[in-house]
Amino acid sequence: MISQRMELLFWAHTSKSNPELVTIYFRLTLSKTRVELGSTGIKVHRKHWSSEAQRITARTPVAQQQNHTLEIWRSRGMAIHNELMLKREPFSASYFKKLFQQNGRGFTFLQLFTTYLAGVKKDPDITAGTYETYSAVFKKVDGWLVAKKQADLPAEKFSLAVIEQYRGFMRITEKRASATIRKHTQTIKQVLSWGLLNDYTVKDPLQGYRVAREKTKPPVFLLPFELMQLLEFSFAPHETVLSQIRDNFLIQCFTGFAYADLKTFTSSDILSKEQRAPDGSTIKFLPWVEKDRKKTGNTAMQPLHPIVSQILAARYDGRPEKLRIRPNQKTNLYLKVIGLKLDFIKVLTTHVGRRTFANLCLNGGLFSPLFASIAPEVLEFKDGHFSKEATITMMGRTSDKGLEAYVKVDERRIMSELQ
Repeated sequence: MISQRMELLFWAHTSKSNPELVTIYFRLTLSKTRVELGSTGIKVHRKHWSSEAQRITARTPVAQQQNHTLEIWRSRGMAIHNELMLKREPFSASYFKKLFQQNGRGFTFLQLFTTYLAGVKKDPDITAGTYETYSAVFKKVDGWLVAKKQADLPAEKFSLAVIEQYRGFMRITEKRASATIRKHTQTIKQVLSWGLLNDYTVKDPLQGYRVAREKTKPPVFLLPFELMQLLEFSFAPHETVLSQIRDNFLIQCFTGFAYADLKTFTSSDILSKEQRAPDGSTIKFLPWVEKDRKKTGNTAMQPLHPIVSQILAARYDGRPEKLRIRPNQKTNLYLKVIGLKLDFIKVLTTHVGRRTFANLCLNGGLFSPLFASIAPEVLEFKDGHFSKEATITMMGRTSDKGLEAYVKVDERRIMSELQ
């Protein structure tokens, strides 16, 4: 049996407005740690309260009912303590308080997840996109548990068997990709770990469980000749939406913007910087992009690509805020339609745009002479590969960790360095 010395005590809090009136509060002391369990709501004259007897001494029917209420509070506290002792698990005073506030029932997994989400929503360092991702996981788990008639599953019972059942549901019934299943599993583990650290539970049922790493699939990206196909393709007059989606995607390919950053791309992100000739004799001003990424807050810095300038000037008065940005899910559907029109084998998504930029930077081709027929200014730049450090800066990443998911160095880079 776990040995933890516990004391439940009522105490009188003196009213500031009336010093003769006290409110009775309930307190727990566990192994020298004290927590307040809350106010009983009972107010009495101070002379009618006995701290030694832990009772109201007035001999009235009201006082008798109030003493009965105090006994109920104490009984609730003792019942919770006895149940915890039977579990033979160590517990904290903070955990006891949360159980008391839950009337001894503890937190179900869905209640724990809801509490976790409330904290995430208030955290200024967590983006709305991250919150939406966590919310999507909650909705899926919620629907699954309700369908299984296990909506009241205690958080401490969300065991290895349960998580494997959920992963099977996501893989077989929902037909979700391995990366999505991995993300859901990591989020569930994160919620349970948070519950233990914040005294909502006395154990993490998935502690020690490791989410298997998925095999990294080759990144999908477009090569310069494929980008030219996309640039030169003429949509029918009634296909305005597809034309706009094409423009947005191409801007991603030539800036490396994540979709969330494309949505907030404005003229204020475009600056003008001095560029000197190699001999220092002449100076011209180069359009330059400096944009804080929504996800990380890091600043992406790069010259504004002539293709991007040409797209903005031709159809959007040179102002990126005039771009028509549709929801990500709809955009990906339209991109698939565009890919079919161009007979692309590769499946286009908004993330392919960011991967394309990374590939053009590391393997060369960002300023390919192929693009000169669309934007002659590309010939003012040397076509070649960028260093990994420069690529990271242009993409607004914090490090090269995870960069392999975007791009693999190939024969173009090797040939470029040989030359």
